[in-house]
Amino acid sequence: MDAFERLAPGSKIWIYQSKEALTPETVAGMQQYTTRFLSQWTSHGSPVTASFQILYNHFLIVGVDEEMISAGGCSIDKLLQFVQSLEKEFKISLLDRQYVAWMDQRVVKTTPMNDFEAMIEAGAINENTIVFNNMVVTKAGFQSEWMVPLHSSWHSRMLKVK
Repeated sequence: MDAFERLAPGSKIWIYQSKEALTPETVAGMQQYTTRFLSQWTSHGSPVTASFQILYNHFLIVGVDEEMISAGGCSIDKLLQFVQSLEKEFKISLLDRQYVAWMDQRVVKTTPMNDFEAMIEAGAINENTIVFNNMVVTKAGFQSEWMVPLHSSWHSRMLKVK
């Protein structure tokens, strides 16, 4: 079991999505940078118990076990600054929330929100298409609500899926 799996179910989760598939070199570099950042990350001077995963070559998921110490405003700002530094270093976008990630025959695809709605209307995507709900905020939510059929996600309300 890796460190991320050992995080408590109530651990705080942040999901950062790349609209482009990350190359193996980028994933390796991000793993190295993120490991270093998390080993030095503090909240009010105390070390934060945190871990991460990079999944499907599209998602950086960072988790903090708040049973030990909670991530305060300043430490969350440090995380955001770190993610921005990853964007610069690897020339990627992790903070653009205008893209929907979805699964197409075991391959993650990302589509601008407006195009995604048009694909639903055209029947290219249906209510059973698996989408990624990057708005989950706990590890338990991540495990049960991150990859869900479109009809079970917030996307269905926003995009008026029938």
